[in-house]
Amino acid sequence: MRAIIATDFQGQLRKLIWLTENKSGVSAGICERTPNPHATYHSDGTFNCKLTVKGHILNFQPEKKIPLRKVATKQQLFGSGFFYVSNTMQRLPKFTPDRRIDTLLVIGQSVFSDIECAGVNVYIVHRSHENAFVAGAYSSYEGESYMVVALNLFRLHVFSDHQLGVIIYKGRKTQ
Repeated sequence: MRAIIATDFQGQLRKLIWLTENKSGVSAGICERTPNPHATYHSDGTFNCKLTVKGHILNFQPEKKIPLRKVATKQQLFGSGFFYVSNTMQRLPKFTPDRRIDTLLVIGQSVFSDIECAGVNVYIVHRSHENAFVAGAYSSYEGESYMVVALNLFRLHVFSDHQLGVIIYKGRKTQ
């Protein structure tokens, strides 16, 4: 499985988030060559968060978690934020068609019209926990301060009992 989450910025589609799955595990990150922030959850439970700084790949707090196939509810894979402003969005790559991408999710520019920043959390979700995940996302990210912009589940092919759940949220404007 390969997915791209993109948004329209000044008439051009810009890639925001990438998601991948292969035999060794699942990964997610921000579509920015440098510092290339991303996280990988390997099938054996090895978890890595990586960042490229001055040509060196830094591995922050590698840890051993439960094996991916044994995730019974949900396990966070990646969390970050992005600013919807020119100097950030213009650094992100433009979307170009790619046959390797299974899914393209486009979030319209109007979603960001009243803010400059949004947050994203990506989870590994067991299929039996899907309803609880969706309900939990809305109860956690919908309130006076935040609102859900997008909530999507991406089916995995290798780890077919699981999905990648992506929650994109933004802060509400204060009146």
